[in-house]
Amino acid sequence: MSCVTRLPLLTSFHDTSDRPHHKFNVQFLRDRKKQNEFNCEVKNRFATLEGLLEETVSNHWTGLQETWKNAFTHVLGKKGKQHKEWLTLGTWQKIEKRKELKQKINQCQDQQEKDELRAKYWEINKEVKKSARDDKIETVRTQDGRRGRTSSFEK
Repeated sequence: MSCVTRLPLLTSFHDTSDRPHHKFNVQFLRDRKKQNEFNCEVKNRFATLEGLLEETVSNHWTGLQETWKNAFTHVLGKKGKQHKEWLTLGTWQKIEKRKELKQKINQCQDQQEKDELRAKYWEINKEVKKSARDDKIETVRTQDGRRGRTSSFEK
C-alpha cells in the first residue's frame, strides 16, 4: 500500500523589480518655494543628460528614471509616515516645533527649565490643534463647495 501525502505549496510573492519601496512627500509641492526648488533641480539634472552621446533606449530610460528619483529624494524627501493631506504647510511646521520641544523636555535635567519647556509645549500644542482643526474645516468647506452642498460646519 502506498501512502501519498499532499502538501500545499506555499508560494509567497517576492517583488524582484528595482522599484523603490517608499513614497515621496509630494504634498510639499503645494508650497511655491519647494515647487520652484524641485523644478530647478529637475532642470539641472536633465541638463546633464543632454550632453551625453546617443545611447540605447533602455539606457536613456533608466537615466530618466534615476533623474526623477534623485530629484524627488533630494528636494522632497521620503515619506516616513502617513501625512494628512488636508494639513497646510504652516501646520506641519508647528508640528515640527512641537516635536523638537518634546525632545528638549525629554533631554532636560533641570526641573525648573523642564517646567518652562512644558509650558511652551502646552501653548504650541494648543496652536497645533487649533490650526489642524481650522485646516480640516477649510478642506471640508472647499470640498462641499465643489459639490454644491452646504457645509455642516457653517452656522
